[in-house]
Amino acid sequence: MSNLDPKMDEASMAIDDDDEDLPQAMQARQMLPTWFVERMMTDTWWFGLMMSNGTVIGIHRILSVDQAADGTIWLTVELLSDTPEDDRIFIAPTSRLTASINASHVVAAYELLDT
Repeated sequence: MSNLDPKMDEASMAIDDDDEDLPQAMQARQMLPTWFVERMMTDTWWFGLMMSNGTVIGIHRILSVDQAADGTIWLTVELLSDTPEDDRIFIAPTSRLTASINASHVVAAYELLDT
């Protein structure tokens, strides 16, 4: 996920805020062309994001995907507040569940429970 298509320039990756015809999930797929973005933005479930250091961050869903001025891609997520029987998964340490994650550090995304 950290290796975005090198053929895409900044102009083609930028989201046009005036383009209300594209849902947020479709706009996010322009920046992160992976299967999980649309699913994790339209469904609330127990998902895991494995980080480059091996930490798994438990999330309920991706709220938005944004590109910073420096070109980095950031995921705004709703963290899990409890885990599916696994204390090795990082969950929200407080009642505030929103977090931002630098997408370049995510190496895997997957479901934590069967659907």
